[in-house]
Amino acid sequence: MTATLLAGLMIALAVIWGLEALLWRSRVAALHPLAAPDDATVDPAHAFLVADGVSLDDATRAAASALATERGFGVVELVPGDLPTRSSVTFLRLFDPARLADQPIAPGLSTGYALLVTRDVLTRARLSEDASWDRAGLFREARRLKFFTPHMGFALAPALKALPNDLPGTRAWLADAVGVAAPIGFLLQLGLQALMIAGLVLAPIATAVAIAAFQLQLAVATAGTALRPRDRLLTLLLRWPLLGLDGLRMLTARAPDRRAAAVDALRPAYAEALAEGTGRFFEPRRTTCPLCDADTLRPWLTSPDMVLGKPGTFQLDRCGQCGHTFQNPRLNLDGLSFYYRDFYDGLGGEFIQFVLGANPARHRQQAEAARGLIEPERWLDVGGGYGYFCRLAQTVWPDVRFDGLDLSDGIDEAARRGWVEYGYHGLFPELAADLEACYDVVSMGHYLEHTLQPRDELDAAWRVLKPDGLVIIEVPDPGAPQGRWLGRFWMPWFQPQHLNLMSRANMADLLVKHGFEPLRWHRAEADISSMFTFGLFLLLNQIAPPLDWPWRPPASALFQLWRALVWGAGLPLLILAFITDKLIGPLRGALGMNNTFRVVAQRLAAPASPTQHADTDHPH
Repeated sequence: MTATLLAGLMIALAVIWGLEALLWRSRVAALHPLAAPDDATVDPAHAFLVADGVSLDDATRAAASALATERGFGVVELVPGDLPTRSSVTFLRLFDPARLADQPIAPGLSTGYALLVTRDVLTRARLSEDASWDRAGLFREARRLKFFTPHMGFALAPALKALPNDLPGTRAWLADAVGVAAPIGFLLQLGLQALMIAGLVLAPIATAVAIAAFQLQLAVATAGTALRPRDRLLTLLLRWPLLGLDGLRMLTARAPDRRAAAVDALRPAYAEALAEGTGRFFEPRRTTCPLCDADTLRPWLTSPDMVLGKPGTFQLDRCGQCGHTFQNPRLNLDGLSFYYRDFYDGLGGEFIQFVLGANPARHRQQAEAARGLIEPERWLDVGGGYGYFCRLAQTVWPDVRFDGLDLSDGIDEAARRGWVEYGYHGLFPELAADLEACYDVVSMGHYLEHTLQPRDELDAAWRVLKPDGLVIIEVPDPGAPQGRWLGRFWMPWFQPQHLNLMSRANMADLLVKHGFEPLRWHRAEADISSMFTFGLFLLLNQIAPPLDWPWRPPASALFQLWRALVWGAGLPLLILAFITDKLIGPLRGALGMNNTFRVVAQRLAAPASPTQHADTDHPH
């Protein structure tokens, strides 16, 4: 039975690797071949970012410049013609030309050798063409640079040569290209090697077919093309025998670690902030509900910082009268500053942008929520961050001016990218007086639960909206059963950032009291279908927390191995959780498991109740 199962697995792997080779071939064909007239020169509007040690000849520069001018590319990635197997395989797995062309919020991609960039993009991205780059640094900038241009091109440059024997550089580039999955991938690579060795003993014919498919992958993908990996013959003959050795070499290769240097630089500041403990980050504990003022509070959930693992313990209470769930004691402004630091920007900025851009359909659905109710001219997205919602909403409402508002520096970058027309930096209630009756729509996507006083935010929305304008609010539903099943591993509890979690009934009551009439309620349309995946991620994150944060001591080699093993073992479980989430997604509504709701409400002539609240002694 074991031999039969193993034979079936090997045949399946052979089919997968064969199909993958054909996919790679189509992606190689999507690379623009560089060619230019003999008299072509570099356009003065174009600059080049070139990795240290890489030589970029004049003919290649001129050809790249001609391509950028002809196609209107703001950035062009130049792929070396002799890119080695490991880098070629990683690049072709990540390179999705259709997504990169059609998805405005998809990050860029680079092999880390050379980029053409227009000087306008360089200026807005605040980069200098004279800076020194290694491959990993160039890869990181390529991801960000695509956000500053509507079009990024990918060109195969036969005359551009890859660096010889650049194992540390390749390791650093791979670490940035696939992030935390790099060491996990190398461990899985070793596991695959062991599995195939067992297959040679128990199911030799099927395993030989799988090995042949694996060996031939790159040859099938690149035969007859200008991409000719310099180790292609060695790969054709020995790719599988060298697989395990390659994994070991990549696991042990020493690579420059910029993040480690950045973390070390921040350690003194975090040590100083925590010198007096975390108690100073909280307001006094409330004894009454901030919504209905009832004194029927009961503890609901106690949680640490589940994502970043910063020190501190946080409690959610629930009101026995109105059911409102809120953090108690609540973080003060110093606490919010501390726990938000290095999450949405700084060390965590790149990861949070990956999360924000992972589900573009949700942003478009939120923008579509206003369809048929209004023809907007100006739209303000509150809590707009880096502008992901606004950039995608532009594809739904191309004639609308989108502005953004946020406390983080991300809103300034959103303006430089052109993803928002104007970025307001500050607190919404404090800026509202200067924006009175300016907007047709105000959107608050997963914003209101982060605020100290949601009532003040609704007052601000009423103030900046024109008569009959719309507010679109999307928040997690604290009544979702997953919140009880998963406890602190239910992502929407999201301590310490979520301060107020409002039920649909409480939201409807607040809207009416603050001058709005709810018109549409969306549950299935707003549902986030990855609750079990997120829950397992949080569990693994507790068992084997991140290595490189300045509020944690430096990780030992043993702990690094432990984390790689835990996440390597957890990867199949994450895949299973993801499949489970997708399978039950269409059934969530029937099962009463929707975890998010969206409401579209219209501004009325005046609020139904005064806007002074019992909580006015708290800072906004």
